[in-house]
Amino acid sequence: MRKPAPRKSVKQAVKPVANACLRSEKWTEARRILKEYLHIDTGSHDGLKKINDQYSQIMPPLRKLYRENRRNYVVIAGVIGVLGEMCVDANLRDKIYEDEWLPRMVSLLEHKEGRDSALEALARLTAQRVAAISQDLALNHFEKLYSALLDSPVDSDQALKVIRIMGDVLMSAIDAMDPSTFAESLTQTRVDPRRFLDFLMDRMQGTTLVASTASNEEIMLVSALAQLYADVVLSTPRHLQFFVACLRSSSLIVRSYGLRVLRAICCQEDGTYGLDDPQRIHDIRIRGAIQQSMGAETEYDHRLRTLLGKRGKQYYDPRTLLSVWDIVKERTLDLDLFQFGIDISQAILETKQATFPFPFRRKSHLYPFETWTDVLPHSASLLRSSSEFDKADIIDIAYLTSLGKLKDAARLARIAAKRSPNVGFWYDIISESSSDPSESLRTCQKGLQCPNLSAMIRYNLLLRSSVHSWTLALNKLNHGRPDDVSWNEGFTYLAICHESLRSALSIGPLDAPGLIVVAELSILVNILIHGPDLSSDLSEIEPILEKARVLTDLNDCLWEEESISSSEDDCTMVKDIVLEHLQPASVKWKGFIQSTNHCLWAERERIAHRKTPCAAEEISGLVQSFQLPARPSFSQKTMSKLFGNIAHDIPLQSCSWCRNPGAALLKSATCEEELYFCDQICEKLHRNEHTRHNEPRESLAALA
Repeated sequence: MRKPAPRKSVKQAVKPVANACLRSEKWTEARRILKEYLHIDTGSHDGLKKINDQYSQIMPPLRKLYRENRRNYVVIAGVIGVLGEMCVDANLRDKIYEDEWLPRMVSLLEHKEGRDSALEALARLTAQRVAAISQDLALNHFEKLYSALLDSPVDSDQALKVIRIMGDVLMSAIDAMDPSTFAESLTQTRVDPRRFLDFLMDRMQGTTLVASTASNEEIMLVSALAQLYADVVLSTPRHLQFFVACLRSSSLIVRSYGLRVLRAICCQEDGTYGLDDPQRIHDIRIRGAIQQSMGAETEYDHRLRTLLGKRGKQYYDPRTLLSVWDIVKERTLDLDLFQFGIDISQAILETKQATFPFPFRRKSHLYPFETWTDVLPHSASLLRSSSEFDKADIIDIAYLTSLGKLKDAARLARIAAKRSPNVGFWYDIISESSSDPSESLRTCQKGLQCPNLSAMIRYNLLLRSSVHSWTLALNKLNHGRPDDVSWNEGFTYLAICHESLRSALSIGPLDAPGLIVVAELSILVNILIHGPDLSSDLSEIEPILEKARVLTDLNDCLWEEESISSSEDDCTMVKDIVLEHLQPASVKWKGFIQSTNHCLWAERERIAHRKTPCAAEEISGLVQSFQLPARPSFSQKTMSKLFGNIAHDIPLQSCSWCRNPGAALLKSATCEEELYFCDQICEKLHRNEHTRHNEPRESLAALA
């Protein structure tokens, strides 16, 4: 019986293949040799599945090759090249990252012989924007990426590869961590934000021999940098003009990036537009109205009334404001606190901020109240004892709101909404307390369907609906593709925003709190929707511009009474930047604008035959056609692009929850629909979402 041949050691096994790689002199050829040696196929679904199954056998020789050939960059680049192609599968990508190959990929950037291999591997490693990988690169290796970029010619493909990686890394890192923390960490490195931005601007504006470019990656990277270095962008007209120039593109995605970044760098820390405090402005108005009724009108009150009178009669009727004062005066005489509750509950529906701390001048042992606000709980109890539950809840909610207990008020409103679902006041309070823009928008739209809404409640719901749908539209349009669900959702949110703004602007009195935001947001939404179809002087939307100017005068007048300067609203800042730079940007960035019309985003929009909503009829049609997602939407397959010597796409199933592509995913055994998980850990993490998956989706047709 013949003895089996002695098994070769790993070192003996890898030495011949290392020599073969060295003789090839090209890293791409070395990668091919290594794949043949390992008997692996990274270019097919079955090949990647086999690598998943044999990962523990494949990796030892690759590690050995790397350790034994640290100075042979052709071999090292070949090893990194093989690993990079494996990273197209999410499961393999995560294992490679856990095995600490990321620092080795980054270190290869320092050597020109292997830089292309490192860039392709890093591009695949970061393509899915995994938070942990992006944060690692951003916090620990970003300076090396920056150096590789500046070491590349401005117009080179190598520069574009670095830009692609940096864009994916920054966009993911900003979503996963505090941008200010990240920006602070970069101050400890040699990254110069102004030089960084100028390098990218030179590529896109064509200030060197290179023609203007407009790749998706460049726009994404500049957008991410702007959010990190808002002060640099705001102080540099060239940078601001770039984002305004995006608004002249025929691509809706490019336009949405421009506006989203301008909003981000002007926005408050909580990510919301700063609305004037309704209670303060309402107090100013009612104080003036009361003084006028008592014959004690001040010079300010006269100027305000004159300003409103010049602009037309569409403003709050002083009699509506005085109704609260009249109620207080009448009930002070007879102390009928039950009737006070009846009257004040209606006043709350008409003005919402109807609970003013007027002194209670009949204080006694029986009525130990300091102000009429203190009377509210007592009146609510009287109403409830007479089965006037809705009126009692309205008063209790208003009282809780006046104390700043909005969550308690919302909790009571939810209970009341189950009993009386057709009272719009409940939804106004619930939507105001919600921190989730999507949920708040859904609640606003329910409220708008209620009959007999007071003008003030309807306006409040429209205002909130506008702001939330605007935020959601920009997010979806930035992250979606014209052929996927996110894009449709972005269109729908944009349609809701446009309709809500149009309605709010038509019914809102000139002195309605936040109406200036409605007008200025209407300007921005029209620019986003119409894009280059609008002339650079925006003459097509002149009526909205004029109303915004009127509201600015009124806003300044209101704040002047408070002896403070009118604080510039975030929405005002964005609008002012756009109006200031729209014409010069159209000229100075003409080449860039033209190139955006042919970028990948624009091509995808054309291929998908998507049409930007440009008229009210089309927007109504969009709202009727789409659904607001009440549950996650699932793409069945992801076409994962391989770079380098692989010229075709690999159709891989993607995880229904994480969107990670893979050849060895777990298929759900309990759903009729084909749903997939990354692995058993992923299945446990998303068990609750999986259970809720079959719940019915809510139609958007009712939300129009």
